[in-house]
Amino acid sequence: PGYYHNLVGGKEKSWIDSGTVKGKRWLLAPDACDWCREVASKFNKGGGVELGKPFLKLGDTISTEAGTLAIDYTDIEGPPLHPNDRCDIVAVF
Repeated sequence: PGYYHNLVGGKEKSWIDSGTVKGKRWLLAPDACDWCREVASKFNKGGGVELGKPFLKLGDTISTEAGTLAIDYTDIEGPPLHPNDRCDIVAVF
């Protein structure tokens, strides 16, 4: 948790309040890591993730050829997934 998660929360809150946004998708940075690519491929299908719901929950893991990342600190509502993550979320209408 931290500053950026507060920004994601604020962005998502405004989307909920708008009444027009139906979900969110993981927007990959140009040089996104394998873990972020895995999250995007898993959750960006269809309408993405429902607003107010996390992409990943505490206790989940992400496994790629780069290794396994354990989500052991908080639910992941949006980026950052890891230090130096430059991904973002985008609205689904």
